[in-house]
Amino acid sequence: MEFFDFGHKSMIPLPPRHKVFDFTPVLRAELGLEDGRSFGPLTPPAGAKPLSRAAFRRKANAICGKAYAEARTLLPREKELTDRLELMGPNAADPSAALPLLRGIARWVEGPILRLWHRQFRELTALAPPAQEAAAFRRFQLLEAKSTEWVLASARAFKVGLTKMPDEQKARHKQEEDEARRISKELGIPACTERLTAADSSAEPS
Repeated sequence: MEFFDFGHKSMIPLPPRHKVFDFTPVLRAELGLEDGRSFGPLTPPAGAKPLSRAAFRRKANAICGKAYAEARTLLPREKELTDRLELMGPNAADPSAALPLLRGIARWVEGPILRLWHRQFRELTALAPPAQEAAAFRRFQLLEAKSTEWVLASARAFKVGLTKMPDEQKARHKQEEDEARRISKELGIPACTERLTAADSSAEPS
């Protein structure tokens, strides 16, 4: 037996950065491993004084209402892309034919939409809710972070022509959305689970 080339360093050329992306969010979503860690800590800064219930509700609803209004201004671009996808008819089922539009939707989500969600999440996390509502608010933030991770995973899947996520994970995601909506109502911050609909895309932004 002969041993040779000890200490050899292989030079493996990497593909250009614009031709690759991190597929990890898709795999984690497919396996049900989203954990809400994308946004960092779920607690307010150390030493933050808990707000009164009224002040907490007022500030949280204002943060979410502002983000909602900004999101409405971004909808026309998403509607343009989805309308073009629908016009393809049966060809939309062919990932290769629909891929440019799917990638456009993915860029829209990963760009302005995620930046908006990150900002809203940071502002909400900076709030210190009343002590008796702190645990419920942390649970709400965790569910919202996991929901955003699911959306990011869907956008990444679009980039390679995948338009369907596992049914069992979609069902779990729906359950968590319903729980987040219930908690937001109990906390008195319903603006933080208001979702944009198709009707919003045709309305003039306020």
